[in-house]
Amino acid sequence: MSYLLFALEMYSIEMLLETGKKKYSVYLVLISFGLLTFHSSVWLAHYIFYAPYILEIILNKIKINNIIEKTGRFELVQRNKETIKLLFITIGISLFTGLCTPLKLSPFTYMFKVIGGYSSEIILELQKQTIGTTTELIYVIVIVFGLLSITKTKIKLTDMCLIIGLIIMSKLAVRNMYIALMVFPYPIARLITNLINTYDKKEIFDKMHSI
Repeated sequence: MSYLLFALEMYSIEMLLETGKKKYSVYLVLISFGLLTFHSSVWLAHYIFYAPYILEIILNKIKINNIIEKTGRFELVQRNKETIKLLFITIGISLFTGLCTPLKLSPFTYMFKVIGGYSSEIILELQKQTIGTTTELIYVIVIVFGLLSITKTKIKLTDMCLIIGLIIMSKLAVRNMYIALMVFPYPIARLITNLINTYDKKEIFDKMHSI
C-alpha cells in the first residue's frame, strides 16, 4: 500500500504545481495520513519528494536560474506565487498529521531508528545494497546520464535532483528500491519526451544507430 501511496504522492505534487488546485493539496495530506496508518516507518521518506521542488523555488528566489540554464542541460520552472504558498501550506499540514497519532513523536524518529538499528541486519527489506548489485539502478543511470551525454536533451533540475535522491535512497535500504521504481517513471518519461521534442524521428534513429 505504501508504494502505491508514494506513486500517488508524486502525481499529486506534480498536479498541484501545474494546476494550483486545492484538491491536490487535500490528496497530499490524506496520503501523509495514509502512510502514518499503513507504514509509519517510511512516513518521513515522503518529504524527500518535496525537496527538489523546494530547491527549485529557492534557486529561482535567489536569482541564479540564468546561470543554471546557461549550462544547456537543466531547466528551472517558474512557479506561481499562490501555488508555491499552497505547496508550503500543504507541507506544514502534512507535518502536523505526524502529531495526530497515539505514537506521539515516534513518526518523526522511527525511520532513523529502524535504519540505524539491528533491524537492518535481520530484516531483508532494510538491508543496504550497492549500485553494482542493483540491475534496476544501473538501467536508470545508463538511460538518464547516457541520454544527457550523447544528445542535446535538457532535463528539469527537479527531475535530476529527484533521480539522484532516489539512487541514494535505494542504496540505504532494499525497500527504498521499490519506492524508487514507483517514482522513476515520472522523470524518465519527461526526459524521453524532451528528447522527442528536441529531435525529429529520423535524427533520433540516426543518433541511436551510431552508438
